[in-house]
Amino acid sequence: MRAYEKLYRVRRLLRGVSEGAAPVVRGSGVPYLSAAVAGLFPPGVVAAELHGPAEEGALSLDEARSCERFTGKRVADFAAGRVCARRVLKELGYAHVPLLIGVDRRPLWPSGIVGSISHTDGFCAVVAARSHDYLSIGVDAEIVGRVGEDLWTNLFTPAELTLLRARPAAERATRASIVFSAKEAFYKCQFGVTAAWLDFTDVTVSLEESDAGFGKLYFACVDEKMHASMPSEGRFALRGDHVLAGVAIANARQPRRESIFRLRANDPKNS
Repeated sequence: MRAYEKLYRVRRLLRGVSEGAAPVVRGSGVPYLSAAVAGLFPPGVVAAELHGPAEEGALSLDEARSCERFTGKRVADFAAGRVCARRVLKELGYAHVPLLIGVDRRPLWPSGIVGSISHTDGFCAVVAARSHDYLSIGVDAEIVGRVGEDLWTNLFTPAELTLLRARPAAERATRASIVFSAKEAFYKCQFGVTAAWLDFTDVTVSLEESDAGFGKLYFACVDEKMHASMPSEGRFALRGDHVLAGVAIANARQPRRESIFRLRANDPKNS
């Protein structure tokens, strides 16, 4: 099985993709700027989140045409991602810009913008930044406990499995969710630079945790030849039933304004 086929199948399994109706989740239907999600990234990254489905009729005509073959949950996920993207693009000065789909099924961000979308049942997060500042960014959101132990050997390297199984039983589900979310954010970020389809076991994730439910991520590619073009660090945060992960590759041509990965832990807006 080719790498991208394996990735697609595992992601469908974890997210419970169905061709039936989307799950009913209460929410306002209106996305809002998210300091908590933006706090996973360095300065200059704008984030929005949405709880529940997007408002009916939220898609532009071009966006609606681009997903006309979708059904059920795929339509709901697509709409949630687009309304969140519209909010962050407006913040970056790109109002009323439709976000269409490329031939590789990735979003076609406006020229000068890099971005990433993640959605799980009842929740969507989108991040975007100027390509002047970042070569690529990746965000992921997962529901804690979705990564069952029967999937571990497909998702985790031997080193990760050893650390997971050494944790107390009550902590393993959370730890597995963090590591999986970190890999998803990593893969999205690196793809924007390398266009490479990696397997879940092509990278090993290690964590630097805190007692406050957030921490730093470190990535090591199994093939050392990959290291030069890959992101090496990221951030994660536990928030209710979700784990969020963020990874960015700075544009090296630009001066670094401050530490590339800074979680604004003391910012009351992140609570």
